[in-house]
This record gives sequence, structure tokens and C-alpha cells, in this order.
Amino acid sequence: WKPSDSDCCGSGCNPCILDIYAQEVELSKQKQPCATSTLNQEYYTEFQLEQIVQHTENTNIYRFKLKDNERLGHKPGQHLIIRQMLPNGQNTSLYRQYSILSLPTETGSFQLLIKLYPDGLMSRVIRNWSVGEMVAMRGPFGKVHSNFENNQP
Repeated sequence: WKPSDSDCCGSGCNPCILDIYAQEVELSKQKQPCATSTLNQEYYTEFQLEQIVQHTENTNIYRFKLKDNERLGHKPGQHLIIRQMLPNGQNTSLYRQYSILSLPTETGSFQLLIKLYPDGLMSRVIRNWSVGEMVAMRGPFGKVHSNFENNQP
């Protein structure tokens, strides 16, 4: 799925959906396998889904496993990119950005709050996730954050 220029909101997102697409094209050429532990911006890491908790009618909290004393390595306000395959039998990747719900100090797991849209392509894929599934992610991204540990903006 290639985004059109009109898919960009023009608000200076970092990375922009158009930048993400260009990165995805390059990553697919490299055939780089997913990493198995640390989240990073260059390569996808697979995380195991531990728990799904319904938060509202169309929003769930998804908890993913980390090593016991491991932190995700993000700052408040940052997000990550999830990559999934479309369930149409074609080898087509779909990717979306999601904000990280967990505090940067949390260890052993992290959470994402994801709203599911009735006609959303990624929402259809996420609705079929089950506990134990491995989900590919990369990041963290975003420069709008505060100094959480010092309680300063």
C-alpha cells in the first residue's frame, strides 16, 4: 500500500507517513530479519502479545512482553510502527504508528492503547490478534516529549 501525497497531514510528523513508506521500501529490499529483543528505529523487533484488555467499545489495551528487567527504551509522547501482513493471501505489508501507553520506567512489559476502526485495514488485522502472537515493531519515534524522570518539559 503506497500512500498518496494527500495522506500526509502536513503537520510536520516525524516520521511522516510518506517517510515511513520510503523506509519500508528500503527495508523490504534488505530482507533484514526481525530482531528478537531491543526496539530500534532501523529494524523490526518481534514482541509477544501477553494480554488484551477491552478499554472501551472500540479501544483495547495490548500488553507485550519484555525480558524481566528490560525497559522498552522510549520517552513520554513517543510512538512506534507496527508492521503486519494483509490477510488477503498476498504478500503485502501494512504498517501504522501507535502511541506507547506505558511509562518509560516500566519493566517486563509495555502497553499500547489502540482504537479499532470499523473499516480500518490494520484494525481488521489487529482484531484477529491473540495472546502469544508475535508482532513486529520498530521505533521509538517522535521528538515531542518531556523529561519524565526529572518532571520537566
